[in-house]
Amino acid sequence: MKKKSIEGVIAALFNDQKLYKALLAKAQQVLQNDAESIDVVNDAYIKLFEELNQGKEVANMPGFLWGTCYRKAVDVLRKRQHSLQYVAHCKATFSSSQICRQMKRFEQVGEWNHWLSQLHLTKDELTLFGYIQQEYTNQEIAQVLNIPPDEIRKKKFSLKRKFQKLVKRTS
Repeated sequence: MKKKSIEGVIAALFNDQKLYKALLAKAQQVLQNDAESIDVVNDAYIKLFEELNQGKEVANMPGFLWGTCYRKAVDVLRKRQHSLQYVAHCKATFSSSQICRQMKRFEQVGEWNHWLSQLHLTKDELTLFGYIQQEYTNQEIAQVLNIPPDEIRKKKFSLKRKFQKLVKRTS
């Protein structure tokens, strides 16, 4: 078909409001969404135009539009379903990973409390250990406790020795 005749056929089909409304109703029935339905019907017309523009022979143009419209609507439905499944999967994964992190944190606290009870640390040593667990720097701990950073290093070294002795006793 020549370009002018192709455009004429498309214009005639597009101006056929009865066909357009019927296609739109079918897409609406499948998708239950106005905007997506309009997109699907317009895509069907574009697909027909591309087929004719490439020189392919389309014997039943309204039938071609019906089939294309239906297949595109089903594709949109599949993509929507896949998207919903993906979102549900992401939410479930995120939720379970948070629970795992909380359990791990709880277990670590339980372990630390078990080992700390065996060390018989002073209140100052427990406070220092709390800051070390929270990954404060020596400088930050020194500012909070209002003691020199060198003193913090010495106390950390003393704590380290106590833990090493405990590990040797339990091994």
